[in-house]
Amino acid sequence: MTTTEGEAEIVGAIVTAGWLQGSTISATDLVTIGLPSEACENRIGIVVSQSCDIRCGKLATEPKIELLLAEVVERLDGQFINCRHPRQLHVDANDGDQVVHLSIRIVDRHFVDRAALAKVAPMPLSFFDQDLELVVRWIIGRYLRSAFPGEFNKRLKPAEKRLQTAMSAAPSVVEMLISIVPEGDIGAEEHYDVDVVLLLEGIENDIPQSSWDEANELKRAVTNLLRETNIVSPELDDFVQIATTFNMAVGEYREYQRFEQGTHLSLAADTAAPPPTR
Repeated sequence: MTTTEGEAEIVGAIVTAGWLQGSTISATDLVTIGLPSEACENRIGIVVSQSCDIRCGKLATEPKIELLLAEVVERLDGQFINCRHPRQLHVDANDGDQVVHLSIRIVDRHFVDRAALAKVAPMPLSFFDQDLELVVRWIIGRYLRSAFPGEFNKRLKPAEKRLQTAMSAAPSVVEMLISIVPEGDIGAEEHYDVDVVLLLEGIENDIPQSSWDEANELKRAVTNLLRETNIVSPELDDFVQIATTFNMAVGEYREYQRFEQGTHLSLAADTAAPPPTR
């Protein structure tokens, strides 16, 4: 199937305008490309489709683009950064020399005709690579959610708010990884064998002391909470470790699941677990 002259003109306009993954769209232009005005008020659109799909020469091959709507907030909330929550993400964007804090909800996800991008141009607002990667990883995480034993979730529930507060106070910890044995439910008098890894971003010697302090404070909080909730034995020691993204081996990383704030799927003892979050 060949590209028609009309398609070439539309795709050419999309490419010339500079549309890529991470490009942003004003509220006015969101209405222009087909979204209802009431959904766009005080919102910014973020194009999350892959750049090759946005610029594909055949409109019939990639007829739609995927958008997320974001709103500007005064500050980032620690419980929504670093993909910690499956339904809401807080992330930074850049408007020239100014940092803009954005809040994105998964319910504000839309698909529009790709050809409509030819009618408008991106905003100056953009993302650094690591922040755009967060947005994409957050969407992918919707389909790779962690699943924990029902008894584990039951015991943790009374302490969830305290854990949320502790995690929010440690924004330098980019991921909290957890391994739980056994993977099913246990008896009331039994305990889980749990290993937790708190990940800091970067090379060990380059990470500021303040980040290590945050991680150590979270380590103490997690240790105490898992003991208090009877998830682990009171005698279990050193089950929470701190690592960096540069010193944790890929194979070791794959042994863990990501611990995210929000609802966790409960697994019965005889239920096969879904693939772990990566």
